[in-house]
Amino acid sequence: MDTQGTAQDTSKVSLYKTDLQTRSTLPSHTGTTWFDDANAEKKTLRYLASFRAETSPDLLTLPPVSSTRVRSQPSLSRARTSFLDLGTGNGSQLFALRRAGWAGHMVGVDYSPESVELASELWQEIMAKREQKHTQHSDGAGDAEEGKDEHKEDSTNNDSDADSDAMDNQPSTAPIRFEIHDVLFPSPSPPWMPMASGGGFDVVLDKGTFDAISLSDEVDSQGKRPCERYAGAVTPLVRKGGMLLITSCNWTQEELTTWICGSGLSKGQEKSNDEEDGFEVCGSVPYSRFKFGGVEGQTVVGLAFRRR
Repeated sequence: MDTQGTAQDTSKVSLYKTDLQTRSTLPSHTGTTWFDDANAEKKTLRYLASFRAETSPDLLTLPPVSSTRVRSQPSLSRARTSFLDLGTGNGSQLFALRRAGWAGHMVGVDYSPESVELASELWQEIMAKREQKHTQHSDGAGDAEEGKDEHKEDSTNNDSDADSDAMDNQPSTAPIRFEIHDVLFPSPSPPWMPMASGGGFDVVLDKGTFDAISLSDEVDSQGKRPCERYAGAVTPLVRKGGMLLITSCNWTQEELTTWICGSGLSKGQEKSNDEEDGFEVCGSVPYSRFKFGGVEGQTVVGLAFRRR
């Protein structure tokens, strides 16, 4: 949740300060996991697993862009796919990816220093526990037990497909980097950005960050609100052909498509006619739906966009 100067920002910083203070007396406290009640992390894992590169596991392949609105799907390698988590919070989404065997370059960013400190602490603890288990079970049994233990801890909200997928892969011990970063006020050429394939990450995750940004009514020198600048700010973070996956409880799929793909923009914004830039919808993460008054809807939306 990467924006400055709003009440939401102040609340978020206070939340992570409280989490750090709580951990000083209760080390088992892991902080707030956004969208936990919607089982978002496991649903995200299951969705990403549907793009596994089974025939070429060491490569990330990107099919040609089609002429249809919904673009061709990428094929994601567990060994190589890079991830950026915007507004990483306590880092739990990236931890879940490592548990499921995703071993590529991973970075979690947040404008809140307390969030970065919390996520870093939690990841160090996870790695220390793994090392301890490895030492205690040097005969090889430790790795199997580790997978079982982490699977058990991760099963509060049952999602059998995601659980099964995680159990099919050994947890990855590759590092995760956590950095202070504001998506709307970025530092030039951050050192954690991938340099291969023209720069940008294969997958950028946003679980509530765009929602928080949308709450701000502040305008920049050009009269644009943060939510109107978001797509342009995120574009260079996603490599061409890569994926932006947004989880939202504030917007419908149609509204998210409007904001990210640039159609029907307000306040003088113009949609680019350059088919070589911008985003197109490439899929959605299924969440529970409801009907009221003959109208169907859902409280949480997960929508995937592919950068052209």
